[in-house]
Amino acid sequence: PYQQPGEWQVNLSYRNLTSDDHYRLDNEEVQRHTLGTYVINKQNAVDLNIGYAVNERFSVAVGVPFVAASWAVPTPIAPPPGPRAPQNGRGLGDISVMGRYWLLDTKTHLNWNLAVGGGVKMPTGKADATDTFPPITGGTPREAAVDQSAQRGDGGWGLRVEAQGFRRIKRAFVFGS
Repeated sequence: PYQQPGEWQVNLSYRNLTSDDHYRLDNEEVQRHTLGTYVINKQNAVDLNIGYAVNERFSVAVGVPFVAASWAVPTPIAPPPGPRAPQNGRGLGDISVMGRYWLLDTKTHLNWNLAVGGGVKMPTGKADATDTFPPITGGTPREAAVDQSAQRGDGGWGLRVEAQGFRRIKRAFVFGS
């Protein structure tokens, strides 16, 4: 169940999200749909993760996300709402580097084990992307910052901590993180 020293592991994953519901705290703002003023938020991300086993218990990994996001609101917002004008953020996201260590000896714990990890998230994704779109009140499209939800990064450094484990149950494995 373990990577052997010197082995590489490459994972590619894809996530997609479309949202058009609006909440203020825990109250859904259903009038936004009735009035046609709701925002459509779309998120697409491809994550490339490359890992390397330094030895039987310690591995390192680099996560590289590629993001295509949009945020679209009718312009003008009233009266009545105009066509939707998407604001787009596309490109490289915030890269992370992690180290992971299996707590129990991998030679004697083939049926279960726990690992801990730590790392850093770097601000490699653009946090101040701009696009050309009309103001919410209508008018001539102009270059402006896209909504925060469509930015490719958050502009800050971050520390990451994780725990994961597995348990063999007959011919199957259960994983958790």
